[in-house]
Amino acid sequence: MAVPDWRLDKSMAKKNITTQDFKDFESALKALEAIVKDLEKGDLKLEESLSYYEKGVKLSNYCHDRLKDAERRIDIVNKDGNLEPAKTIFDTDHNKESK
Repeated sequence: MAVPDWRLDKSMAKKNITTQDFKDFESALKALEAIVKDLEKGDLKLEESLSYYEKGVKLSNYCHDRLKDAERRIDIVNKDGNLEPAKTIFDTDHNKESK
């Protein structure tokens, strides 16, 4: 998957990032790393820096959410070693508590 090159594509600096822009954790992390490198250089104008920073925060949150999802999936492995969908388990637990 091609990762947007934040340094070459100035239109990306103005684009609003959504979760659809990145199909996986790895591509989002690479884009975040590119943004951090650009910000660390210190040669961006103030408005560009703010835009990159905002996108970096969105990407960081996206990556964090993906990691938390993975962590939850690992925690939900049942006795047989099978991975069960978290929603099913939580729905069942919630239904038991509400009765």
